[in-house]
Amino acid sequence: MMSDKGNPDTPPKRHYTWPWFVLGAVLLAIALAALWMSQEIERTRRIRDLNAPAPPGGPGAPGGPRR
Repeated sequence: MMSDKGNPDTPPKRHYTWPWFVLGAVLLAIALAALWMSQEIERTRRIRDLNAPAPPGGPGAPGGPRR
């Protein structure tokens, strides 16, 4: 049997580099989206906690200050 290396009619196999750039861009986009979403979740929690109604306070209320 003959090897394909000895056949001059077979063109050399091309190695494309652009798929690696596309893969890197997709992975970077996923990482940035995850980072952005985590920051937005924390921001939403801070705003929600800031605007939450205050618990009822006072000496007679349950959970209020004790003397």
